[in-house]
Amino acid sequence: MKLKVLVLTAVAVLLWTSRLEANWGFNIRIQNQDSEGNLLGSSMSMGEREEAEDGYDNQNDMSFTFPSLGSQYVICYFVHEDWGDDNGNYLTDIRSLQPANKIWNSCVRAQNPYTPQYTLSWQLTANIPPYYQPVLHFGENSIDMRAQSSYSYSSYAGYTYFSIELLYNEYLPYQTQELPDLLFSDNQERSFDLNEYFALSNGELSYGCLANPDLIQSLETSEDSALWHVYPRPGWIGQTSSTLYAYGPTGDSLSVEVSIMRDSTNSPPLYQGVSYLELTQNQSAIWNWSGQVFDADRDEVSLSFYPAEHITIQPVDSLGAVELIPEPAFKGETQITLQLDDGINPSILDTLRILVLPSVPQMPQFTAWQILSDGSLSLRWSMVQSDINNLPITGIRYRVLLSQDPAGIHLLDTFETPDSRIVLPLVYQRCFIRIIAINEI
Repeated sequence: MKLKVLVLTAVAVLLWTSRLEANWGFNIRIQNQDSEGNLLGSSMSMGEREEAEDGYDNQNDMSFTFPSLGSQYVICYFVHEDWGDDNGNYLTDIRSLQPANKIWNSCVRAQNPYTPQYTLSWQLTANIPPYYQPVLHFGENSIDMRAQSSYSYSSYAGYTYFSIELLYNEYLPYQTQELPDLLFSDNQERSFDLNEYFALSNGELSYGCLANPDLIQSLETSEDSALWHVYPRPGWIGQTSSTLYAYGPTGDSLSVEVSIMRDSTNSPPLYQGVSYLELTQNQSAIWNWSGQVFDADRDEVSLSFYPAEHITIQPVDSLGAVELIPEPAFKGETQITLQLDDGINPSILDTLRILVLPSVPQMPQFTAWQILSDGSLSLRWSMVQSDINNLPITGIRYRVLLSQDPAGIHLLDTFETPDSRIVLPLVYQRCFIRIIAINEI
C-alpha cells in the first residue's frame, strides 16, 4: 500500500509594510548661437559616487581655471564658497551617495556672446535615484528638470548665477544593495531579510510582493526583520521574476524585480529518519515516518514497504504511520525495506533495522525435588512457554541460585540450564533455592 507524503504549499500574499543608487551623473550645457549657426558653449558635470564626499575631494571634483581665452566665449561652472581652502570654481562637482537635499550653485560667464539668448540643456540619466527631484532655480523661476530638458533665457550680463537643487523625498524608500538574481536547482525555500536591502530616512518600511503563479512566496514581518520567503512552484521549470514593493509611511513606494530561474534538475527523494528501531517481543508499535522523507524538489513522494521477515506491516489511519507487528514469540534482529518514489526518478531503496527485545517471562512453577541414591538433589519445574502477558515465548534458559538466606543476599552457588530439570550436589547442610526464567536474544 502506498502512503503519501503531504506537501504543503504557501500562497503569495501582499503585506502593507529605492535603492541607494549606484554612481550617477549628468552634464549641464550652456549654448549661445547666432542666426548663422555659429555656436559658443561649454558644459559641466554633477552627480554622486560611492567614494565621493559632499565636500571637496580631489579624486572627483575638478576645478576650473580659465585657459588662454579669446575675446569671445560662453562658459558654465560650479561656484563654491563653502569649501574653505578649496573654495573656487569647478567643472565637476561630485557628491556622496548619502541621500539628502543638495544644491549646486552655478554660474554662466559670457564674453562677447553672439546674442543675448542662451539655452541651458541637460539629459538626465536613467540611474538618477527616484527619491531625487532635480530642480533648476533661475531667478524667480523653478524648472522641473525631469519634466523638461532645457531652459532658455535672455541676458546682457557677463555673469549669470543659478542653482540646481536635488529635492530629497525622505519618505521614499531606497535600496541599500542589490537583491541577487536567483537560480534554483531544487524547490527549497530561500529567505531574505528585506531590511538589509531597503532603507528609509524617516518613518517605517513595509513590504509587499506581487503574486506569481510560478512561485511560492510569503512575507513574514517582525520588529527587527521582514523576511521574504520564495521558492519555485513544484513541477515548474523556466524563468520568471518576482516584483517586490517597499512602502514608506506616506504611501511612496519603490518596486524591484528579482529574476528567478528554475533549471531542469530533479533530485531523488531521501529517507532521513532513524535507521534502527526497537520493539518488544509479542508487542506491536506505531512508527510515524512523516517528516522523515525529504525531497528537494517538493515532489509528492510515495513510501511503500517490501515484505519483511518476522514483521507484519499494517498502515494506520493517520497519514505517514504504520503498525509494526512482530511474529508471535519472535525475538532478535530483522529489517524492513523501504521504497521511495517521486514519480520522476528511479525508485530509492533504504533499510530500517528492527531489534525485537525479549519480553518478561513468567516465573517457573510446579517445582518438585527428589534426593537420589548418590545423595544429590534432582530438581524439576514446569517449562516456561509464556510471558507475563500470557503470550508465547521460546528459547528460555533457567538460572538456579543457591543462597544462605531466603532473600538470596548471600549466594552460595549459581547454575544455568536450558532444561526444566537440574541435579544439584548436596554439599551444603542448608541452602535456599531460587529458580529464575531468563528470556534473552
